[in-house]
Amino acid sequence: MPRAAWDANPTDYQARLLLAALDNSQHRIPSDAKKRTLEIMSGRNQWVRARRLSYEAGVHYVLTHHGVNAAQRLRTAQLAQKYPVGAAAVFTPEGATERDVVVVKSGPAEDGTVEVLSATQGGKRLRAPIAALEELPELAPAPAGELTDWWTITDAQGAELTRVQAEDDPGARKAAERHPAVVAAVRRDKGFAVRRLVTSELSVPVGELRGMPRFSPAPTAERLDWWAVKDREGNEITQVEARSYNHAVQVADEDPKVRAARPGSGGLVFMRLASIEKPAPAAAQPRKTVPAAAPARRTITVTARFTRKSIPTRLRESGAPGQMKYSDAAGALRWVLPNGQELTPGQAEDMFLR
Repeated sequence: MPRAAWDANPTDYQARLLLAALDNSQHRIPSDAKKRTLEIMSGRNQWVRARRLSYEAGVHYVLTHHGVNAAQRLRTAQLAQKYPVGAAAVFTPEGATERDVVVVKSGPAEDGTVEVLSATQGGKRLRAPIAALEELPELAPAPAGELTDWWTITDAQGAELTRVQAEDDPGARKAAERHPAVVAAVRRDKGFAVRRLVTSELSVPVGELRGMPRFSPAPTAERLDWWAVKDREGNEITQVEARSYNHAVQVADEDPKVRAARPGSGGLVFMRLASIEKPAPAAAQPRKTVPAAAPARRTITVTARFTRKSIPTRLRESGAPGQMKYSDAAGALRWVLPNGQELTPGQAEDMFLR
């Protein structure tokens, strides 16, 4: 190949023609190419040559081997911009069936290959054709909601192993290491991944729970408790019958007396009075509003205003000084006071919410 053809840099228009011909199965130059440009590319640069298929079809231009080399250099330069050093990509080695996630560690060599680090082979350095790299699949949108104290534990393939509750990353890892599935993953994959969940991820549609039956359990006798609803001063507003604390809150929400007592009360207190079996329905007898013979009382005091809310949300709603920030020193989220003091969510809860 003449040195002039090797050193020549194609113009933008010539580059578009070369790349279009490279993608064509017959390496044909587009038929609408300018005549003067074809003369230059076939004369001085020797990138294309004329070919006559028949007198009826006329003459068309195809790439020479010099033109193919020039087009491949252009394609490699394009891919080098798409996959710079440090970029992640997907690569399927020749003869393999599974794709590998790699990180580019060098620019392309003369043969069009780059050095990459293989994720499936534990960071082993490989040479891969840059033309064989593919973009990573698009990630799912980040879940919406507020951070919680729940963490998901996944293996090397991204499959969820379990969920644990902890204040920070070290605590979540320590709790996860006690789970048999995580222990097995550590032996198999030499590690596991930890990610904090947000509130929207804790609500799973029915039928999508992993490892759970997709049918309803057999009906059982429903246990009901009586709850006294009081204001913050201890004055009883009403009594409700419910299965649980959350159910008691829902039932009390329908009572006009409860709704009228909430403004300015600072929250309500629900006290469990006694557990009883749900009475069998009787058409002839009206439903009793209080138990006929209540055993000795045992009480549980909770505040309704904090139902299903995370500690940071409760701190902000209570007007506590400071805000939740990520602490580089602790490697976790901390409640930072105006004077710079950092508190764990539990410490902030004890200081401002108890």
